[in-house]
Amino acid sequence: MEFRLTVAVIILLIGLAGWVYWRGENPGQQRRLVDQSVIPTTSVELPQQPSPTQQSLAEATQTPLGPNVAQKGWRLLRAKRYSVDEMYMKINGRASFYKSFGCEGLIFATLSHKKKLVHTVDIEIFEMGKMQNALGVYAGERQPEAKVELVEGTMGHRARNALFLVRGNYYLRAIGSSEDNAVLSQLDHLWSETGKAIEAESLPWAYELFTARLGLAPSQVAYFPKNAFSFGFAKDVYVGKHKGGGQSFAIATKSADAARDLAQQYTAGFLAAGEKLKPSLGVHWAKENFINTISGAKAAGRMVIGGYRMPDEKAAHAALGKLERAASTLKLAEAPATSATSDNDEEGSSKEEGTPQEQ
Repeated sequence: MEFRLTVAVIILLIGLAGWVYWRGENPGQQRRLVDQSVIPTTSVELPQQPSPTQQSLAEATQTPLGPNVAQKGWRLLRAKRYSVDEMYMKINGRASFYKSFGCEGLIFATLSHKKKLVHTVDIEIFEMGKMQNALGVYAGERQPEAKVELVEGTMGHRARNALFLVRGNYYLRAIGSSEDNAVLSQLDHLWSETGKAIEAESLPWAYELFTARLGLAPSQVAYFPKNAFSFGFAKDVYVGKHKGGGQSFAIATKSADAARDLAQQYTAGFLAAGEKLKPSLGVHWAKENFINTISGAKAAGRMVIGGYRMPDEKAAHAALGKLERAASTLKLAEAPATSATSDNDEEGSSKEEGTPQEQ
């Protein structure tokens, strides 16, 4: 009995194997499990999308540098503009710094070498609205040892595999992937192309005051649109940094009366943080608590001038004397009135909490 069952199973397996082989050799005879009538036969044309390269080039023409941002042998990989409220998506952690200087938007682009793909350059172009804002944010990021150049309306410097510059109301940062000659050549091209593509503007009046008349280097001049020295009322302030320590500062106002009122606010602010010293040169000087530096301010026509955190009284007096003489030769037309005092009542005249900040 067992023998017969074994033979029957073997015959059944042989028959099954034969059936499988026959069905494989005759697919047309197989039953169709899918009703072909429910499958649409008409084709659907999708809208044609531009390639990433086409998109990048199209957007590049809207950037200040235009389509010639990449030199021969390089190509533009991507370019995108971020509004002031979108910048955090690209530069999270730094967006608030640029916004404090009046930034209006960011254009980010990446360049790549066509053959050596590891060579890239990332470009950040900040739309600052005004040239003084661009200069201010540049001064805020610039390292003290930077060798600043001023060439035909472009101010900037190179740092190993990077480039930082200001032209017009734009501030540009470019970071290369290495210090290879190909990368450095592309950075040089960016400097040159920026000078061609963006129209130059005259430097603000304070650069004439601090550089041409006081002999400071452009790298020693900075601009603060608001909250200078941690004063809530201190806006549109230009400073010249002295190598021996301390800063001279100047603000243009609408009138001589406005300058006198604003000078009193600075004086009150300095005195609130330190000891009153003997007046000299028409200034009520203050010796700041704990750090023993000297600060003071006075009106000079419709300008407010002064010294901040000077190392001692002698240095403060000498710097203010030079600044006052230089300011007296600056024509009013060269120092247009700003909003330095227009919002003083709204901002308040009291000093913010804490000691004056070192800028």
